[in-house]
Amino acid sequence: VDDPMAKRMAKAALSALLVAFLTAAVAEVADVVGESEVQQEARGPPPHPLTNIPPPSPYVACQAEIKDQLLERALLRAGEESTLLVKVTNNGEEPVTLAGFMGSLNAPFDFATHVMNFTGKAMDDVVEPGSELEVTYEFVPFEKLVPYEYLMAHTLFYTGPNDAVFADTVFNQTVTVEEKEPFFDWQLWSLYLMFAAAGVGVFYWAYSTAAAVLAPKKAKSAKKAKKTTAPSAAQDPSQWLQGTSAAAKKDKKK
Repeated sequence: VDDPMAKRMAKAALSALLVAFLTAAVAEVADVVGESEVQQEARGPPPHPLTNIPPPSPYVACQAEIKDQLLERALLRAGEESTLLVKVTNNGEEPVTLAGFMGSLNAPFDFATHVMNFTGKAMDDVVEPGSELEVTYEFVPFEKLVPYEYLMAHTLFYTGPNDAVFADTVFNQTVTVEEKEPFFDWQLWSLYLMFAAAGVGVFYWAYSTAAAVLAPKKAKSAKKAKKTTAPSAAQDPSQWLQGTSAAAKKDKKK
């Protein structure tokens, strides 16, 4: 079309159409952003991985081997580290990548009643097809945890083909949490001191009793010794001269 007026009208129509399209696009984007923010606020924070655990892989077998002496007796000490040994076997045809461990303590009467989460352990170990791998998970109960029975669960997360996420709860049983053993047990040492004091008291009583019993015998033997050592008339010759002329002469010489 060579008519200048027609060209100007066509440009005006195209510009109006482009402006309308951009306005609608911006409005749509704004609506989408606004909806996502509202939905995010409605959803709240993202769920914890332990609240929505994926299923395990049918080709992976996980077996927990408890070699910790306390854990063998289903005991934990608050503030002390325990170790869980897990053997992972890959029976599939694709490698499996271990992502890490996570664990928690929950009330024994209701697993949904959460007590604490253990510190997770990140991993990047690969288990090849037809092979197995042993891994460990170290965890520490909270030091101020109230001594009680809890339900403890540990979960291993891993990925398979096409980055599919799997998880296997390798440990899930009731454990008893005890207080941490003090570095210096005042009660035990107080007991030792009490027994020591009792022993000293018994020894002193026995010594005093023996001394009291033996003292009169020594005194009697000492008196007898004095009586036997005193001079007698038979031993002193002057006793025989008393009343005689010899005694008188002896007195005159003095």
